[in-house]
Amino acid sequence: MSAGTDQTGYEWDAWVEPQPPRRPPVRLVTPMRVLLFVLVAAAAAVSAYGLLLGESGLQLPITVSGLAILGLTLGMLALSLANAAAALAGSGRALIALPTAFVGGLCAMAGAAALGMAIVLGILATAG
Repeated sequence: MSAGTDQTGYEWDAWVEPQPPRRPPVRLVTPMRVLLFVLVAAAAAVSAYGLLLGESGLQLPITVSGLAILGLTLGMLALSLANAAAALAGSGRALIALPTAFVGGLCAMAGAAALGMAIVLGILATAG
């Protein structure tokens, strides 16, 4: 039973192996992400209704508002997934971080497309 000291003067016991620091686990399914997925589905349904099924004079405003909410929600989801991918990569779980980052990038591109369509349709709605 020999004890020793390291370079900083910390005494350690030879029988106890030092453990690496434990990082908190990264959760992929959080209440915030579940809420964002529900909002994405609802906004997509409203946008699809406005684009495909709406027959009233409110068809264009419903479509524009649905696309705007869809774009903003997808943007928030993309930021959340980017944060999760960075935390996963930092904890050494790159096989999970890579698809998470890929899905986050797809959400970012889809959100930008939805916001672009909302802006264009909004301009067309005010022009006519």
